[in-house]
Amino acid sequence: MVHEVVKLFLEAFILSSAIFLAGLFLGLMFDTWRSDEVTATIADVEAELTDISQISHFVGDKNVCSWLYDKLLQLNDRLYEEGRKIEEYEAANKLTSAVVAQKRRYIALKALFLSLIERLKQECNYDYHIVIHFYKRYRASKQELAMDRATAEALLETKYSCGPSMILVPLQVDLNLMTVDYLVNRYGITAFPAVVIDGNVVSQGRILSREEIRQLLGC
Repeated sequence: MVHEVVKLFLEAFILSSAIFLAGLFLGLMFDTWRSDEVTATIADVEAELTDISQISHFVGDKNVCSWLYDKLLQLNDRLYEEGRKIEEYEAANKLTSAVVAQKRRYIALKALFLSLIERLKQECNYDYHIVIHFYKRYRASKQELAMDRATAEALLETKYSCGPSMILVPLQVDLNLMTVDYLVNRYGITAFPAVVIDGNVVSQGRILSREEIRQLLGC
């Protein structure tokens, strides 16, 4: 009788272990597939943004301005979706060196997008507002993370209500990217989260509410 009980226990243990290992393997396979998918999409957007940066000296022609504007917004939307996927990995505590590398590449592309959309606004006389959201993620205190979440939500909700008149560019500052570090120094930012609207620092080290943002943008 004891022998049968031990046998049943071992069979159950082996079966449950096999199911666990199979689930772990499938989970790793799925994570790898999603990571590869993000890598491929970001590489594609990177190629297009780099290509656009090479032809941006043609800006001035109305047809070129309109085409570049539409193209940049499309690429920014694609980047935003890939950024959400990367943040899902971060939220699941899957902060591997590969995820950090992808985040650095993603933020570097957002900085490139920012430089292109700023140039387009200046040379094509567009009147949209450029809103830069500087934030910490990896070296942030709990208070900074809480303030950033509230500010990010307010910015995103305002973006949806303002539509194309507001260009939102979130930039993570603790990734050792020279372009982002330069922008932080350029605007004299010393506390996070910080928000810059059309070249003016409107808040740093505090929550920026929806009401304040709408008042500043007039939308």
